[in-house]
Amino acid sequence: MSDRKYRVLVLAEEMESGGGPRTIITIARALAEAGHHVALATQGGRLLQPALDAGLRHYLLPGARLWPVRGQLSLSNMWRLLWIIWREKPDVIHCFRRWSLYLATVTSFIHRRPLVFTNNTISPRLYGCRIAAAITATSPQFGRFIAESARVPVDQVTVIPNRIDLRAFTPDSLPDRQGACSRLGIPADRRIVAFISRFMRGEMGKVEGLWRFLKTLPELHRRLPDVLVALAGIGSDSEEVRSKCAEANQRLGGEVVRPLGVLPSVADLLGCADLVVGTGRCIMEAMACGLPTAIIGHAGFAGIVGPDMIAAIADTNFAGRNVSPGQLDDRMAPDLAAILTDEGLAKRLGEFGRHYVGEQLDIRRGVIRYSEVYRQAIEEPNPALDMRFRSARDMTVYLLGKRQPFRFSETNTNRAKSAADIGVPGEQPLTSEEPGKRDG
Repeated sequence: MSDRKYRVLVLAEEMESGGGPRTIITIARALAEAGHHVALATQGGRLLQPALDAGLRHYLLPGARLWPVRGQLSLSNMWRLLWIIWREKPDVIHCFRRWSLYLATVTSFIHRRPLVFTNNTISPRLYGCRIAAAITATSPQFGRFIAESARVPVDQVTVIPNRIDLRAFTPDSLPDRQGACSRLGIPADRRIVAFISRFMRGEMGKVEGLWRFLKTLPELHRRLPDVLVALAGIGSDSEEVRSKCAEANQRLGGEVVRPLGVLPSVADLLGCADLVVGTGRCIMEAMACGLPTAIIGHAGFAGIVGPDMIAAIADTNFAGRNVSPGQLDDRMAPDLAAILTDEGLAKRLGEFGRHYVGEQLDIRRGVIRYSEVYRQAIEEPNPALDMRFRSARDMTVYLLGKRQPFRFSETNTNRAKSAADIGVPGEQPLTSEEPGKRDG
């Protein structure tokens, strides 16, 4: 492992809300705290403030809105990126999300800086990965996806799941329950289930999971009449969600579910919660705070986060794609009620979650891994930058590869049986035996 400190330019898209942008900010801040020189170039957004407070320099790369230009891929942004590179003189460019990767790729033959691409989502198109000197993913499933969709060798994708700052999320960091409930207008004398997710339609949205949850809510209410579900996240205050919640409350004869919208911080909601359900980064943060958690995603209930299910849940980035739609929905109400009524069980699950995050998701370990990836990207030659193409078409075909669509049905089986099956804690690259590998 090298102790060298690098100059890193982080490219990303909008930083307005969601777990993906918060992960990018966490990684950038941790790299800077470790002594690396880090600058950010993004579309901007309110989540940038912690990075600015930490002294990171930020450059704006606005998103284009007019066809045929999409995302950040505009001629003005190409020139601006080259100017940023000239000013910052980065050793490596670290791209998150596809439009930042496209922008760095189309200018790579000019700036000739090594590119590192981190896949922290499932995007419909991932072009340009062949020009990247290194590819990482924040979960094993994302690693398999990029290997298949971008047609890169699966053994060149390294899984680095570490992305939680344990100093920011601890049991002691939670605010006083009474005060937190008062600020959110939630009665502190009820059993609070915090449902935090992305309440939007589509595979990346989780509103379908909310509809499944609302169907089982009468059974949970029958078992626990004092339960109150607080919804928070993107889309949780949309007209459709509010209407469905109002219908559920009317059927149950009182307020059982309350939409809160997008909160500036989830700290108060975590301070109120007896149980946290949802998907993604919010679940990891709740685990770090020692709270019991469960996954409810696009396919519905995906299990309690505990020793029995952690391997399958972590494989899919805590997104709930480890089950087929409705597979475990009949267990939703009884399992959630068991946690809310058994303080011993809730405490054991909270302790397990805190220990797991400390062992597997600590960002300080992630910084060590990323530093090694940077070293390899810088020191090892990238033959793609020295290739000579007969035409622009040949170059385009090479960069795009033969893209294959990603099938979500491939992940809708509980294939992960142990930590070894999913690469936890991500200390080795994915191997050619991973299910995402295609023959030939």
